[in-house]
Amino acid sequence: MKIHFVNVACLLWMGMLLPVAPGCGDGSRERSVPQSRTEAEVTPAAILPRPNPPSGIDAVSSGIIGRRADLLLAEPDAATWTGYADACLMNLWPAEAVIAYRRALTLPGVDVPLVRWRLARAHQDLEAFDEAEAEAIAALDLSPDYAAGWVELARRRLDNGDLEGARAALDRADAEQSGLISHAVVSIPLDLQSGRTGEARETLDVLLLEGPDRTVNRLAVMVGQATNDQELVDRHLPNASRGLMRFEDPWIGRLAPLARHERADLVRAISMKDNLPPEKALPLVRRMIRDRPRLPMLRVVSAGILKDMGRLPQARTALDAVYDLNPPDHEFWAMDALVHHQLAELGDPTLMERARSSSDRAIEINPRIAYGQQIRALIHEKDSEWPQAAAAYEAAAEHAESEEDRARFIAEADRCRKTEARP
Repeated sequence: MKIHFVNVACLLWMGMLLPVAPGCGDGSRERSVPQSRTEAEVTPAAILPRPNPPSGIDAVSSGIIGRRADLLLAEPDAATWTGYADACLMNLWPAEAVIAYRRALTLPGVDVPLVRWRLARAHQDLEAFDEAEAEAIAALDLSPDYAAGWVELARRRLDNGDLEGARAALDRADAEQSGLISHAVVSIPLDLQSGRTGEARETLDVLLLEGPDRTVNRLAVMVGQATNDQELVDRHLPNASRGLMRFEDPWIGRLAPLARHERADLVRAISMKDNLPPEKALPLVRRMIRDRPRLPMLRVVSAGILKDMGRLPQARTALDAVYDLNPPDHEFWAMDALVHHQLAELGDPTLMERARSSSDRAIEINPRIAYGQQIRALIHEKDSEWPQAAAAYEAAAEHAESEEDRARFIAEADRCRKTEARP
């Protein structure tokens, strides 16, 4: 039976990050190191040299910020202050980004709309929402044709429950210019929350004509649930993304390469695994591992690439490097279970116990993962423990991501029970 192993990108969407995609929410940003509005307000003015980043920012991100700070000493013009602020913004130091963007705005040659827009994002990250709103509006007043900006402003207002304000912002955005799907990710939920289900369905019908897309499938499920259209839900649920993609506007999205905190690097590694041939992805991921040798999830990505290449012993070595750290990530333990299960199947039965214990650990951390239960079922099958295997498949079916997976797991559970019943 084929194991449909963890879709890391989908899981990260739920609580960690998003897959890298040009021009959309690419996972390069995560919640910033906690800093209060008061800190931003009382930090000294933009004098040189700039202070070192806080201890909560990791060494790789600090290095990016530090190199931009060094450039300021040589040429403290508007472009350099903006570049320094960009590095701070994308590496979880928004309070410093606020100071640097404000300094850039006082200098000649500054791109005022762009800098004010990024200043708004820095305020947003500091949870200074009134300041963020004011700066965003100021930026859009100076660049009223920036459709992606109006969509982003509408999204923020919708998140805050301001339906009228969201509608006013969205009405300023040309759907074609901002991107039909990114526009619909805001407009359809807004229509549904406003009771405009007919408009939501009309927008969805236009998107469905454009061709297959997992985000559109999720929007279809949303519309179907809101309108009690079970046929629409059933038709699109199997291919729907786990959640709605957040499309980053280009003025922020183009900064993605600057983000070098742990989760940003992990997103890049996942993107490389998903989008590059294994022989090209592997050395790039290994280069990241050299920067972050103790980040277990990077080892999971490299082990996944090696497994796909049929290099199971090397995949095991990659996981062994951080095994003793007792990683808190269920993805690590599920991959460890899978690799050791497959090695045991290839002729080293002594590894089955490691597969069993890692599977148990993955499920202990997160019992609502279908693939973890699936691996447990396979291990029980290896030991001819048919009732336990059937129960594990049933648990996998309960947490399956799609109706197709659910049906397959139920069929496997029935097979195990029939095997048990044979004389």
